Amino acid sequence: MPSPNILHLCSIKGRGGTGYMAGRLARLCADRGAKVMVGACPGSKIMERSQAAGLPILAGLRLRRGFRPWSLCNDIKRIRACIREEKINIIHAWHSIEYWTAALALMGMPENQIGLVRTRGLMTPVRAGYFNSFIHRRTAFVHVTCSRILELYREGGFEMKKVRLILDGVDTKKFHPRVSGSAVRKAAGIPSDAIILSSVGRLEKVKGHATLIAAVKLL
Repeated sequence: MPSPNILHLCSIKGRGGTGYMAGRLARLCADRGAKVMVGACPGSKIMERSQAAGLPILAGLRLRRGFRPWSLCNDIKRIRACIREEKINIIHAWHSIEYWTAALALMGMPENQIGLVRTRGLMTPVRAGYFNSFIHRRTAFVHVTCSRILELYREGGFEMKKVRLILDGVDTKKFHPRVSGSAVRKAAGIPSDAIILSSVGRLEKVKGHATLIAAVKLL
């Protein structure tokens, strides 16, 4: 079976888990023999990292939020041209704006030749209204990152045979019970017998750091 030609689309501009995972997966796909291109916002972290990794970039995209018809039309045109020129057969969209844009760009193109994949890690409800249902029908596969998001799709009334739960992986060569934390404890001045609780995530309300702090207080 020939290696796929994959276009990863990610509108995240700064730091964050989605941008990191999109860039990481793009690099892993390329390492395993796939032909990979990355479409991202100008000046974004994922574009910077992808260029550093030697991945080709789909130039000219804006992926801007809100009602911006000229920007949207430009992105659709660029994606359709990329599909033809690079013989793309998988488009992987990571957030809503690029998901909608890709679905519109694929209108009129054969579903059995070009698959649309969506990764969703947001814990917000999604409803099977007209537009969402249209996009879902054109989607080959929806990857959700936790069981609650899987339930949100079910509660929203979507066709569930296209939705699959794939948990984020962990590099067990780097993270395992035998890893010594002595260097971290020493650098932070933490006693060897002290219990450490940590949270990894950007400092925004949606990440729930305040809830963690409240829970630790109860301990």
